Amino acid sequence: MDRLGAMEIFIRLSELGSFTAVAEEANLSKSKISKEISKLEEYVGARLLHRSTRHLQLTSLGMIYLKRCKSILREVEEAHSDIQLIQKRPAGKLKISLPMALGLTELSPIFTEFMRLYPHIETRSFFK
Repeated sequence: MDRLGAMEIFIRLSELGSFTAVAEEANLSKSKISKEISKLEEYVGARLLHRSTRHLQLTSLGMIYLKRCKSILREVEEAHSDIQLIQKRPAGKLKISLPMALGLTELSPIFTEFMRLYPHIETRSFFK
C-alpha cells in the first residue's frame, strides 16, 4: 500500500464525502478507493469512517488522523518544493577574464550585485 497515496485519498474522501466522487476525480474505480481506505484503516488499526449507503462520516479517531494526514502531506510537499528550489538555484563556479580597467571601473557594481543575487556561485576574476 502506498501510504501517502492512501492518505491523499482519505483526505479527499473527507472533503468530498463520497467514494464515487473521489473515484471519478482520481480516475480509479470506487472499489479501488474503498480497498485503499480499508488498507489504511487496517494499517492504522482503527476505523476512520462510518459508512452507510447514503452517508459517510469520520469517526473521532478519523478526525484526529485526518488532521495529522494533512500536516504530514503538507510537510512532504514543502520538502519537495524546497528541493526543487535548491536544484533550480544557480550554483557552481564562474570564471571571468577581462581587461583590468574594464573590470575595476565598469563592471565592479554589476559583479557585486551578481554575487548578492547568487551567493551559491563561486566567482573568480582574472584581470589581464
